[in-house]
Amino acid sequence: MWRRLLIAPLLLVMSGVSHPQVLPLQCVPNSTSTTFNASHDLHKVTINGVKYPDMKPDMNIQDAAPLLNAAITYVVNTNGGCTDLIVNPGAYFFNTAMSVPQHKAKTSYVYVPQASNPVRINLRGSTLLFQESYYSAFYIDQCSGCAFESFSIDYVNLPFTQLDVTGVTSDGINVKPQPNWPSQDHLYTHQTNVHGSSASDIKFVGFDTRNGVPQYTYTDWKLPTVIQPGTIALGSNPNPQTIFQDGDVFIAATRGGGPAIYQNAGSNTLFKDITIYTSGGPAIESWYSQTTSFIDINVVPNTGRLVSTVAGGIQLNAMAGPGFVVRNCTIEATQDDSIAGNAEAPYAVAGMGRDGLTVAGTPPQNPVFFMNGATGAAVGTPPAGPPHDLAPRSLPFSYSVTPGLTWDQLALLSDKAIIYSQAGFANGTSVTIQNNKIKNSYLARGIGLSGVSKASITNNTITNTQQAGIMLGVDLPANVPTNNALIANNTLTNTNMGMSGVGPTYLGAIEVMAFAANGDVMAEQVSRHVFINVNTVTNTQRAGIWIGNVHGGALNDNTVTNYGQGWNQTIYGDHLNDGLKPYLLDAFSSGAFKWCMGEFGNTGNNPPTNSACPPSASAK
Repeated sequence: MWRRLLIAPLLLVMSGVSHPQVLPLQCVPNSTSTTFNASHDLHKVTINGVKYPDMKPDMNIQDAAPLLNAAITYVVNTNGGCTDLIVNPGAYFFNTAMSVPQHKAKTSYVYVPQASNPVRINLRGSTLLFQESYYSAFYIDQCSGCAFESFSIDYVNLPFTQLDVTGVTSDGINVKPQPNWPSQDHLYTHQTNVHGSSASDIKFVGFDTRNGVPQYTYTDWKLPTVIQPGTIALGSNPNPQTIFQDGDVFIAATRGGGPAIYQNAGSNTLFKDITIYTSGGPAIESWYSQTTSFIDINVVPNTGRLVSTVAGGIQLNAMAGPGFVVRNCTIEATQDDSIAGNAEAPYAVAGMGRDGLTVAGTPPQNPVFFMNGATGAAVGTPPAGPPHDLAPRSLPFSYSVTPGLTWDQLALLSDKAIIYSQAGFANGTSVTIQNNKIKNSYLARGIGLSGVSKASITNNTITNTQQAGIMLGVDLPANVPTNNALIANNTLTNTNMGMSGVGPTYLGAIEVMAFAANGDVMAEQVSRHVFINVNTVTNTQRAGIWIGNVHGGALNDNTVTNYGQGWNQTIYGDHLNDGLKPYLLDAFSSGAFKWCMGEFGNTGNNPPTNSACPPSASAK
C-alpha cells in the first residue's frame, strides 16, 4: 500500500501536474478576452476599492469623466491582461475636470497615466462632449506604445463667439451675436470665471471674416475687457472703416486654455481617426515626445461655425527624438499655425578667451560647436568641423577647449558666443508631414518648423494663410538651424496674404530663413541642405519662395504665379520692420525668388550667378 502512495506523487511530478497552474492575467472577469468594454465590463471590477457603473452611450445625465478615468486606470494596470479599451459607440458627456496628478498646474477631464501596459484606446467613433473649453479633454502622461483612435472632441461652452457686424465707425464696430451665440461680454465673463484666477492669463482678441473667408488686411485686434454691449471699440489706427463692412462676421475669442489633447513625454504613440472641433488652445500639443504618428486627424469647425481652435492645430513642441509623422490630416480654420514643430537644443552661454572659456550653467555634451547669437557666425559647425571638446578646469565654471580657438575665431564669436552640442545640429529629429489639407489659417502659418533636422514636407495642399504657407525657421538660442530638409510637390494658394506688417514669417509663401536671438537676420549660411522642388504657388502678397542663410541644396521645377510684384514700392512705417534690417525691404522686387546668400546649388531653370543664386535673388 505504501508503495502505491509513493508512486502516485512521482507520476504526478513527472507529468507536471504537481506544479501550481499559472493562469493568464484576466482583463475581463470570467473571460479570456483582452478587450475591456467600459460600456458593459466596468461594473464587473473594483478599481481602487470603488465599484463603478458601466459607461452608457447617449445618457446626458451620466458624467462619463470618472467612468472613463476608472476604466483607463484599470486597463493600464492589468500588467498585460488588457490590450484594448473600447466603449459602445454613441455620445458621452464629460462634466468633471480634475487637476492632473504630478502636473497640478494642468487640468483635464481624462488622464492617461504612465502605462506599464501599453494600451490601445479605441472609442469606436464615439462623440465626446466636454463642458468647458478652457480645460483639456485628454492629458496623456509618458505613455509608450499606446494608441488613441476613433472619436471626436467638442465642447459645450466654446472659446469664441460669432458676431454680425451691423455698422462701422471711425474707431470701432457695432455688432450683434448670431442666433444661439453669446455676446462678447458673456463669453469673456464666462471664460474668466471658469479660469478662476488672474484674468490676464486669458487673451481676448478678435478678427474679421467675410463670406466665410478670412480678411487678412489686419491680424487680430486686442479687444477691450470693459465691454459695452453691442459695440466693440478697436481704436482709430488703423481706421476700422477701411477694413470692415456691414455683413462681415467678427470672431471674438478667449485664448489661454486647452489644448484638447496634451501629450507629455510619449514615445511610439499613435493618434488616428480623431476629429477635434474646438479647444481653448491648440487641438493637439505634444511635448518632449518622439516616434509619434498623427494619421487621419481632422481639426475642423463643427456645423455653423467659422472657427475650429482658438490657437493652432497639431503642435510638436520640444521634440525629444526622431520619428514624427503627420499624414492625411485636415486642418481648417485654426487661429495659429495649422501644423508646427520645434526641437530644443541644449545650449550654454560662454565668455570666450584664447586659452579657454567660462560657462553660465552646464555646457552640452561633447563634441560642441560655437555660434555668435547675433550674426550666426559659427565655429566647428558640422559637417564643416572640426569639432571641439570642453574639459572642466580647476576654476569654477571654467573650461578648456580642444582644439583651441584662433584669434580669428574668437573675433567671429565676439562676446555673444553660444555653445551647442554637435548632436543638436543633426540630432535625427525627423518629421514627415505628408498628404495633409490645410485651409484658413487665420492668424499664422500653414506649416512651420524651427530647429528641425531631416524634415520632409511633401504633397500637402495649403489654402488661405495670413503668414507663410510653409516655413523653416530658427528661434535662437533654444534651437539650432535647419539641416537636411525636403519641401516638394506641395500646392499653395492664397498664402502669405497678411498685409498688416512685415516680419520674419511674412517673407514668402515658402520661406527658409534664420534669425538671431535679437530678431536680426543672421548674416551667415547657418542652415544646410534644403531642397525645394516641384511646388506650385499661386497668389501671394510677397515672394513666392524666399531663401536665406542656406548653404547647399536645390531649387528645381517650382511654379510661382501672381506673386507680389511692385510690393516693395509700398511705403512702410518703421514699426513694420519688426527687427528686419533696412536692406531686406529693398530686397523685394518683382522676382519670385529672393535673397539667396550664395552656394545654394542647382537652381534648375534659373542659371546660377556668381553667388549661385537665382538672378532676382541677388539683392542683399
